[in-house]
Amino acid sequence: MLRTTRSRAALYVVIVGWIGFQAGNAVFSGTYPWFVRLFELVIFVAVMAYTARWVYRQFPADDE
Repeated sequence: MLRTTRSRAALYVVIVGWIGFQAGNAVFSGTYPWFVRLFELVIFVAVMAYTARWVYRQFPADDE
């Protein structure tokens, strides 16, 4: 699965995004109620899925 450059690039986007998301949660922990944080998680997943898909499509498929 991760043998191609584009698969690794998409995974790196998700990993960096997850680290940023956790850093934001550490800074703002306890500030917002649980339903706001759940909404934030849903938005994060949607943005990461879109971004990872976009990055994946930027690389050519000929190295598979």
